[in-house]
Amino acid sequence: AVDFPDEQGEMALPPTFKEPEPWREQGWELPPFPEEGDLFEVQPMERVPFFRFWVDAASLSIGPDEVIRYVTVITAETGNARNLRFEGLLCGSDQYRTYAHGRADGTWRRVRNSGWEPFAADPSDHLRVALKRYYFCKEGMGMALPRERILQNLRRGGDAAQEQGTRWFFD
Repeated sequence: AVDFPDEQGEMALPPTFKEPEPWREQGWELPPFPEEGDLFEVQPMERVPFFRFWVDAASLSIGPDEVIRYVTVITAETGNARNLRFEGLLCGSDQYRTYAHGRADGTWRRVRNSGWEPFAADPSDHLRVALKRYYFCKEGMGMALPRERILQNLRRGGDAAQEQGTRWFFD
């Protein structure tokens, strides 16, 4: 059977067509505090002087809602400062969510009224952009890589494009 346009000139949908469910974030739990042996150093899109950046491989998960959840550790090169964040990232968008911050006593403090936020167009989000582009997501497809592939990227320091020295910022 051939579908003909309706009065407005649009193609008729088959009677079995159902609108997709709107995306909803599903539940999550705070991960254990990271251990040194589970941290992999990562590089932001641009070098940030005086700081080093790490991702906790043990905390890395991909939920049924397609959110990649992970802990980042940011340390000052002087060794006198350490910042921990438990975050989520969506490959199909340029959005992230911070769920909790790490405390010096090894516990988490949940972020009140945490919500999804767009990446900032400034150096504060160079790490998130790099995680999305070179470690976590299938470039241009809006999909998370399998967890094992993400771990492989963390061990190698990024994807093959980075290894070949062709890291570009397309946005």
